Amino acid sequence: MRIFSVMIFNGHANTANPEIVSRNEDLSPFGWFSRGLVRETVVFVSHEVAARTFPGDRNSVFRDMPSPVNGVSRLVAHCYTTVNKVSYVVITDGEYPARTAHLLGHKSMQMLETQHSSRAYNRKEGGTQIEVKIDGLDAVIAKYQDPKEADPIAKINKDLEDTKEIMIQNIEKLLKRGEDLDALLSKTTHLSESSKIFLKKTEKLNSCRWCTIL
Repeated sequence: MRIFSVMIFNGHANTANPEIVSRNEDLSPFGWFSRGLVRETVVFVSHEVAARTFPGDRNSVFRDMPSPVNGVSRLVAHCYTTVNKVSYVVITDGEYPARTAHLLGHKSMQMLETQHSSRAYNRKEGGTQIEVKIDGLDAVIAKYQDPKEADPIAKINKDLEDTKEIMIQNIEKLLKRGEDLDALLSKTTHLSESSKIFLKKTEKLNSCRWCTIL
């Protein structure tokens, strides 16, 4: 089980194109040559899931890799969007419990607002959102790498009924009617050409289905 990234997005100005307010990542499980590709994939998936999670909604969305990268065959984006159109997205592997990932997302958002206040969502430079650092979040992410240490409920019972309310869906389920992954890939600025080719390969592996987290 592994956490790879925590990002917070601001969708105030444009919910279809939210901007990154803060990001923390730990891609150390990936080799140096694959790390850049994985980083771009994480940013792309995080952005698209944040853009499609409505205020008040919580989603956990998976994307299968065309082939395992350092043993990782699936990325899962756990997202929640507030009524103020601020979103967190926590990227994990396919084994990490969704409940604990969402707890980390909420904690990250609280830490950001405690350190920088809600004004962090409106800091612009040349019309672009300024990214801020959340002090201490790296240590929190390191703790959450072991869900049973970070989440007391997971320690008591990893199969609690409330965890079954969180569903994992394929990313295609979140696309608007008429959209497809190829169209998104052609428009995004988050990916290099090699990453676009990589993600197109994953499209063949991902069928639209729902899976309940146990």
